Amino acid sequence: GSSRLPRRSTPDPLGGDGTNVNLTELQDALVAAGVRERAYAIEGRSCLDEQYRLECRGGSWCTYYSERGLERNLVAFPSETAACSSFLRWVLNDPTTRRGSGRPDEER
Repeated sequence: GSSRLPRRSTPDPLGGDGTNVNLTELQDALVAAGVRERAYAIEGRSCLDEQYRLECRGGSWCTYYSERGLERNLVAFPSETAACSSFLRWVLNDPTTRRGSGRPDEER
C-alpha cells in the first residue's frame, strides 16, 4: 500500500549525485540492480497497477506511482535525463522492487 511508498522531496533535476541517465541507461541500471519487471513501467510498456511509472506527456517527463488508478507523487520534469535520474533513485530506494524481496507478485 501507499504507507510503504517512499516519499519524495522536491525533485533534483541534476540527479543529486551528479549522475544523469537517459531511458536506455535507466533500463540497464534497473535490470542490473535486480529490480522486478513488474515493479515499474517506462513509457506505457505495462498496464499493471501498483507500480512506478515514467512517461512523456506533452513535452514533459512525468514520474508517479500508480495505485488503484491513482497517480501518486506525480512529478513533472523538463527533460528525459532529469526524469530518468530521479526515477532511478526513487525505485532503487524501495527495497520491495527487487527480486528476492518476498513480494507475492514476484517473478520466478
